[in-house]
Amino acid sequence: MLMERQKTTPRDFFLYLGAMVTLYWSAGSLIALFFTIIDAIFKDQLNYYFDPYSSGIRFAIASLIVVFPVSVLLFRSIKGDVMGEPAKLLLPIRRWFFAFTVFLTSAALIGDIIALLNTFLGGEITTRFVLKVASVIVVAGLVFWYCFLELRTKPEAPAVVRKEFLWGGADPRACGCHHRICSHGFAVRNPRSAFRRTTRAGPRLHTVGDRQLLGAEIEAARNARGA
Repeated sequence: MLMERQKTTPRDFFLYLGAMVTLYWSAGSLIALFFTIIDAIFKDQLNYYFDPYSSGIRFAIASLIVVFPVSVLLFRSIKGDVMGEPAKLLLPIRRWFFAFTVFLTSAALIGDIIALLNTFLGGEITTRFVLKVASVIVVAGLVFWYCFLELRTKPEAPAVVRKEFLWGGADPRACGCHHRICSHGFAVRNPRSAFRRTTRAGPRLHTVGDRQLLGAEIEAARNARGA
């Protein structure tokens, strides 16, 4: 017997909207923090200054600490509704949300792989670049896999919904991974870290313009001495 299609209530709309926003926000913050950690460990030889107090690091860490737990709570609430009322698996907003996320993450994965191959064929591949591509693939791949499995869930068999995805956000391993990632982010911006100490050896040239200005001043001084 076919189940009656459920209507989207205001609670359902804002619940899925909040879940979507916090999921994308958490994924973006996680990728940004990965990029920062990679830049800190594998430094660019042409960029002599690394700022552990940059706004990007602070914002990524703060977002993961605040937004990620909110996302976990929202998805747990959604799962609770679905398990209690399987007909909600047919909600249009639910289907649209997971379908759009699958499409978005698929595009991100394809674009990431294309960028990797293009850089490899150009002979400009570096460890930093490979690790950044890998971080995007891991984060986007996990989001894609979760949403793809949720999209295939049917109301005829709601009990087979994967428990590891049902409570995955509250799993001790997932929470431990979240804690370790944030800890690494704090280590990067720790004023006692090696990254901070290395910047005290000389003047801080924050931008390319500063370095060009310093070079122009040195050249002018040399010309003055030659005259």
